[in-house]
Amino acid sequence: MKLRQPQTSISPLVALGISPLDTDTTLNLSAHTPLAEVRDNPHAHRIIDGFYDAERRDYYYKNERGVWLPLTESQFKKHLKAAGYSTKTPQGAWESPADHVIRNLQNHRDIQYAGRLCGAKEGFHEVGAIRFLVTESYHLPEPVKGKWDCLEKIILGLLRKSESVEVGQKQWDTLHGWMQTAQIALRAGRIQQAQMMALAGPAGCGKSLFQSIITETLGGRVAKAARYMQGGTDFNGDLFEAEHLALEDEFMSHRISDRLQLGASIKNFCVSTRKQSCHRKNRQAVTLPAWWRVSITLNDDPEAMRVLPPLDDHIQDKIILLRGSRFEFPMPMDDTDSQDRLFQQIKSEIPAYLYWLLNDFQIPPSCADSRRYIVATWHHPELKRELENLSPEADLLALVDTILWQTGDHQWRGTAEELQAELIRDSTTSQAAKKLLEWRQATGTYLQRLAGKHPERVEDKRTSTKREYLIRCPSEI
Repeated sequence: MKLRQPQTSISPLVALGISPLDTDTTLNLSAHTPLAEVRDNPHAHRIIDGFYDAERRDYYYKNERGVWLPLTESQFKKHLKAAGYSTKTPQGAWESPADHVIRNLQNHRDIQYAGRLCGAKEGFHEVGAIRFLVTESYHLPEPVKGKWDCLEKIILGLLRKSESVEVGQKQWDTLHGWMQTAQIALRAGRIQQAQMMALAGPAGCGKSLFQSIITETLGGRVAKAARYMQGGTDFNGDLFEAEHLALEDEFMSHRISDRLQLGASIKNFCVSTRKQSCHRKNRQAVTLPAWWRVSITLNDDPEAMRVLPPLDDHIQDKIILLRGSRFEFPMPMDDTDSQDRLFQQIKSEIPAYLYWLLNDFQIPPSCADSRRYIVATWHHPELKRELENLSPEADLLALVDTILWQTGDHQWRGTAEELQAELIRDSTTSQAAKKLLEWRQATGTYLQRLAGKHPERVEDKRTSTKREYLIRCPSEI
């Protein structure tokens, strides 16, 4: 989907203002027409650029610095008066010139949303039945041919230094392919599906710096999305003001229900991004086009990795999972001042990096995806194994092995409900089972995943009347 850019004219035109000299002169302009201009005639009025927010009953006025300001009606009238529009009703008329402008704004320049909007340029937009004003454009760095030695050393050290040649090259190509597709889509004003970029690594390896680099390449606007994406709030208005949505593991929950909610959010934000419901506090929700790239950084220890959703069939192709390693930074990082100097050096190299990305880098065929994402989903093999071992189905199998084979049995057969009851009844596994299987259908869902991943351990034995599972003792495998 390509965002419709602001238009500069439209017909038929609508009357928006009248002369402050109380004549019958009218000014014909539409919602799409820019109004910021001053007539040469010193006795004529200055044209006011404005829109009407019907829900808040506010007026958006573009001041002399080109900034859109939300104003009450009384505040807006002061600007009208300063521009030459009288607030007094002329003899024989039923409204003042200022009231005439206000009424026409309400009739022809009403909007349902005003503010910054990710991936959209400043101006009036109309998508379907939704009319909105984007108050500030995003500004991408202009690609310029040059050197980006410092930035290159950081990415090489982070993604390739401690990896095998094959894995390091794969991480390099996957990251730049993801970055390239983002640049091409955003510069074209096109909404393009993309995976969430996840980077796991030890503390102090530069994960936060990695996210800052992504933010700078996308124009510098970032929003913290963890609370909304894990269901901690219903309000997401701030997310619509940034192209980069960043998540960090220290602010996220390890509860399986929250991890599943994160998985659902990833699907919504990364795949179903053509139109999204924007819900700001004290405002009605409105559906808007949204351009996002989502990233998450986390430590690579088992506890931190638990914030990611289980890599089931519905989510695994929607997350790129890279591993970062510690390396020696190309500039000192001893204190805040030296860290600032390093970041300023990186910012100065972003234009050269983008030039290389858009003109020289090519996605290798082995990393290409012709169906959906352009760049293929990839998971670091060791991190993928760790994440699979941390999955709720792996936890269920561990609970099963804790109690089922104590009597010497080598097989167990029964329904998901019967297994859940047995795990909760046993004092050894009761507390863990209640926490793991807190949502309805959890046991059956995990058993089905185990049957797919480990058919030698778990077998689906569906009959015409019920669904049973056959679980084998590991000693029998």
